[in-house]
Amino acid sequence: MKSLFIVAISISLAALVSSCGSSGPQVSSGLLASSDSTWMDVTTTNGTARSTCEATPANCTMQDMASGLKWSKKFPLTTTWNGATSACANLTHNGQKAGTWHLPSKEQLVAANANGITRAARENWLTLTDMQVYFWSSSSDSSTSGSAWIVNLAVARALPDSKNFSYAVICVQ
Repeated sequence: MKSLFIVAISISLAALVSSCGSSGPQVSSGLLASSDSTWMDVTTTNGTARSTCEATPANCTMQDMASGLKWSKKFPLTTTWNGATSACANLTHNGQKAGTWHLPSKEQLVAANANGITRAARENWLTLTDMQVYFWSSSSDSSTSGSAWIVNLAVARALPDSKNFSYAVICVQ
């Protein structure tokens, strides 16, 4: 019985591998099958003219192709939860106006880790060191109104903490 099970798994894996081919990532059920291209540099000079994080560091923006979310640079200072929410709502970045960015949810931050954000690290956007701190999420803790969820992007560890403490901020759209 064990050998029949192993043969069935081997056949299923072989079919999966052959369906992916070598022409790049394949989309299946809304997820990218390859992790090599899950993050893309979508930096612009003014919101329309294409650029790169290296050429236009102030506008450096990366897009998680699995979720479709665009991620701003990490803010240089930490702040409270209210400060983080306000900072994202008022952010003008990469040619995009205030009101188009928001603080990511706990689920979006955890998914960024699962989608390979650590492989997308770069000097002008988020370094691996930047990802090892806790970031505010927009998700309040349902058991305590004065708390919200914070997430460590490097390891996807999430925990609730007081909205009055200061943590790192990154915004999405």
